[in-house]
Amino acid sequence: MSRRVVDRQKVEAREYIARSLQSNGTNLSAEVGKIEEIMSFMNHLLQGSQRSVDTSINAQCQKAVQEVREAISSVSQAAAKTMALDVSREVEGDDA
Repeated sequence: MSRRVVDRQKVEAREYIARSLQSNGTNLSAEVGKIEEIMSFMNHLLQGSQRSVDTSINAQCQKAVQEVREAISSVSQAAAKTMALDVSREVEGDDA
């Protein structure tokens, strides 16, 4: 007769991966803040300049922010899916 038991190594691995992903998401969030801070400094420095190079830099920064936010979302989804992983294993008889 077989039964399912929790595999402690799988639990530890799952928790390590989830923590790592959450840490990556936190680090990415900090990077968004830095990019937005740079954009704010640039906007203040340029004081509404409409030169194409200035607007191009701002557009590139906005694109970077959007891409990092999408990465944060993906990392968050990966962390949630990691926590849903099955950490049990099947054992026969009394071999727990």
